Amino acid sequence: MATYRSYLEKAAKDAERASAAEKKAERASAAEKKAESVMTEEEMKQALSEIDDRFVTSADDLPPPVEYDRIEYDAPTDEEIAEQAKESLEGYRASSVAEIRDDAEERRKNAESEKLAASEAARRAEKDAEEAYGTASRSLENDLIKRGLARSSVAAQESAAIEKDRAAAVTAARAAEDDELARIDSEINGLEADMNKALAAFDIAYAAELTERIAELTAEREEKRNEAIKYNNTLTEKERDDEFKLIEMTEDLVGKDGEVPADRLADYYEAKYSVLREYLSGLSDEQARITVRNDPFVRESLSDYFYYMLYDEFGR
Repeated sequence: MATYRSYLEKAAKDAERASAAEKKAERASAAEKKAESVMTEEEMKQALSEIDDRFVTSADDLPPPVEYDRIEYDAPTDEEIAEQAKESLEGYRASSVAEIRDDAEERRKNAESEKLAASEAARRAEKDAEEAYGTASRSLENDLIKRGLARSSVAAQESAAIEKDRAAAVTAARAAEDDELARIDSEINGLEADMNKALAAFDIAYAAELTERIAELTAEREEKRNEAIKYNNTLTEKERDDEFKLIEMTEDLVGKDGEVPADRLADYYEAKYSVLREYLSGLSDEQARITVRNDPFVRESLSDYFYYMLYDEFGR
């Protein structure tokens, strides 16, 4: 029969075995987790190669040459300039010709109005003469009746004189009308010639204006063409300067190909140190010590400063 003491001893041994099994399981789990996070040698070398790509100078790092956009000036031809000049003066030509024709038409209308006024004046003069000599004839007739000479030779003579004066006045009025109408008709006939002269004079002025406008547009074309040539020549000079600079940069980079710029060395070695430290941390203490002490790859990958930092941590 088991004693109480033996029971307690057995319970203590069972608890110890359970604790040992639990600790073993924890160590196994930690080892598995560590194995999962350990950096392999291949991963380490790949990471170091990527650092080289980021920091090491290469001729492939040259920027592409700058491409400049040139001015493509499509210069108008002489024929196009002449047409453009005509179009620019079309309004001026149309308004000037219209003004000349309108002036001639206005003068013609005024002349026609003068003809009408002359005819009306002649009709009034004839009417006034008829009325005046009619009154004189009646007065003479009444006077002769009073004197008893109505059928005398005196009456016939006086009546003939009055009639003669009346006819002369009417004839004079009509002659004056004919003269005025003839003058006005002559003026009207001259309006067409005057208008044609004015149009011919304008054509000369227009031709001079057109020539001047063509000269202006031609000068403008040449100025724009020269500006384009000058600008494009400037770009050619820039491209030549860029080419020389690119050659200098190429020579400089080729001379430093495979090197790390001095101002980036500290960052370069620190990045490599971080990778190698992570790799060594995944090895056993003995493997890490041997690797740091004997592997030339590790030594050559770091500067003295960062190598001895690794040595102090893993090589002792």
